[in-house]
Amino acid sequence: KEPVQEIPVEVDEPGSQREMRPSFGTDKATTLIESVGTYLPPKVVPTDELLAECKVQIRFPVEKMTGIKTRRMAGEDEFALDMAKNAAADCFSRSKYAPADIELLICCNISRYDAPTQVSFEPNTAARIARHFGMKNPLMFDLSNACATMWTGINIADSFIANGIVSRAMVVSGEYITHIAKTAVREIENDFMDRRMACLTVGDSGAAVILEKAPAKDLGFHYLHMYTETELCRNCVAYMTDQKHGGAIMYVESVKAAASAIQPGAKLALSVIQKGNWLPEPAFQHILIHQTSSTTISDARREINSLYNKKIATEENTIDNIAHRGNTATTSHWIATVDRIRRGEIKAGDKMVFGISGSGHTLGTALYTFDDLPDRVRENVRNSGTVKPTDPAARTTIWKAPGPKISIESVGWLPENYGGEHSSLEFVKAAALDAIGRSRYDKNELGLIIHTGVYRDKFLSEPAVAALMAGDLMINPHPEVEGVHKSFTFDLLNSSVGFLQACFTAAHMLHAGKFHTAMVTTSEIENNRESRPNDLLGLAETGSAVILHADEDNRTGFGNFAFRDFPAFYETVNIFGTWHDGEHWLEFTRNPNLEAYYAECVARTVNDLLTAEGMSIGDIDRFFPPQISPLFIDLLAQQLGVDREKLVDVSQQGKDLFTSSLAYAVRHGLEEGLIGEGQTGLLIQAGSGIQVGCALYYF
Repeated sequence: KEPVQEIPVEVDEPGSQREMRPSFGTDKATTLIESVGTYLPPKVVPTDELLAECKVQIRFPVEKMTGIKTRRMAGEDEFALDMAKNAAADCFSRSKYAPADIELLICCNISRYDAPTQVSFEPNTAARIARHFGMKNPLMFDLSNACATMWTGINIADSFIANGIVSRAMVVSGEYITHIAKTAVREIENDFMDRRMACLTVGDSGAAVILEKAPAKDLGFHYLHMYTETELCRNCVAYMTDQKHGGAIMYVESVKAAASAIQPGAKLALSVIQKGNWLPEPAFQHILIHQTSSTTISDARREINSLYNKKIATEENTIDNIAHRGNTATTSHWIATVDRIRRGEIKAGDKMVFGISGSGHTLGTALYTFDDLPDRVRENVRNSGTVKPTDPAARTTIWKAPGPKISIESVGWLPENYGGEHSSLEFVKAAALDAIGRSRYDKNELGLIIHTGVYRDKFLSEPAVAALMAGDLMINPHPEVEGVHKSFTFDLLNSSVGFLQACFTAAHMLHAGKFHTAMVTTSEIENNRESRPNDLLGLAETGSAVILHADEDNRTGFGNFAFRDFPAFYETVNIFGTWHDGEHWLEFTRNPNLEAYYAECVARTVNDLLTAEGMSIGDIDRFFPPQISPLFIDLLAQQLGVDREKLVDVSQQGKDLFTSSLAYAVRHGLEEGLIGEGQTGLLIQAGSGIQVGCALYYF
């Protein structure tokens, strides 16, 4: 088929200047940390004790080189979800907000190891946290971006606050990651070059922050900039081991990973510090980089001083919190910050330079000025819930679309003649190339890349699939070259609703001025395909992608969105990964009436959106429903009270298109002439929880 282009406009040259606008902060708002909470499990494990469990003698001086003397370890009676809940509770305990006040909830833990030999998939962590605290229908999803995930969540929340979309957001993570250390002690074969050695440096914890608009421009985040070095995406990977004992394992090219973070990270930090006018004399009191090892922290300090040719990073102002925490992954910066606050070393008015890094390979820098938060943490102020919810009775939240409208510029899917490897990563690469081939944009003009596939090869947990895809496709592979555009990649996970949420997120990050173009991708595989072929989820194993940009005429694109959570149906789906005797598979339960429940919940959400918009069901020219099955589309047409022919149908019995539903339905509708210029469509997705998302789209 011929490529579909909705709006004929002049094609930009690759690397055009409008695509290179800096994503350093915004003049619309400054985001403030209103409250912070942390949690550490009580069990303390010395490095020597952990090394003694290794099947080979470890002669490498781990404690001396890393600086890690002890770390906290969970896993006996508490897991990732428990630590996230505890950190969130601590955060609420000193906040003026109650759980019902939170409008945006982002969960960021790499590990979703939530029970013995169980890794959760659906419902996601955000839905579990919202249900636990009784939150009132926040926009909620999980992220995956290795150790940079909490910062990715803060970056997204900053865009939403800057655009006036939300007033308060919570970003939370619970990391039970020492299970990889338990796997590593069984597998490490030599004590220096073995790529599993880094598993012995991790520690468990939870952290949460509540964010809001700062009351003054001299407080909060002044700059927050992140990008992905796509060519270095494979320096650290974590997935399920193929050994008989089972469990997760992480492989790290330690020397390469450190080198790839230190010099470019120092360059970025110095650039942002200068942009913030925090030099020539240091106008900051603290530097806090990702806590991986004392050696790395010292090397980063020396690199910054070498680049500036002056000692601005010192032992006194560079925080090293590694000795009794280890590398706590996504929570690293916040565990260190709270520890320093409690020791009286961070005070109100202090300025902090945050250095961000995570496998994939994501780098970033943030400049932050504290309000009285340090005083409130030290004084253990307890004032949760003094501010009342704006509208506690609201059930469906209508989210405004940014202006100008963000439109779908091209759609790609897995080609019919695909003959490559049967792999979620290969599927999404093929779909992304298909979308790029139909686009006016060169691949190196893609600024934001979000992957939303839930089920992936080997139960991969890091890095983000988006980073691996961008790296393999050589999208902006040379970030060290000054003046060359950089991409930012991460995964957003929330059952089949995640794809529409990613489009919503991308639209507002584009509107905040952080990027000009975005690509949202997905792919799914059946994880039981080889081990349990008679026990499958019923997914269509495929991939898809859409490229988004701002419509210059503000005529076509997304209108308002609606997202709704139906907690009464929370138990209708439960899916988790497990293992035994070297085999890994998915266990799942589904209510036999699930499709009927989905149809009911969709109809209620659609009605709420149309009522809020002053529209009727007859104002919608075409519906783009979840492509679960032909029966589901029958049920939905009945619930909506519309002719079935108005619903785009590319479904197959027993092959749920799941996260690819939106892309497949939209492209089919355009190519078959089912929707045309000037008409209005309604994009719909429904997933576990039950959660429903829908959006008006003007073609």
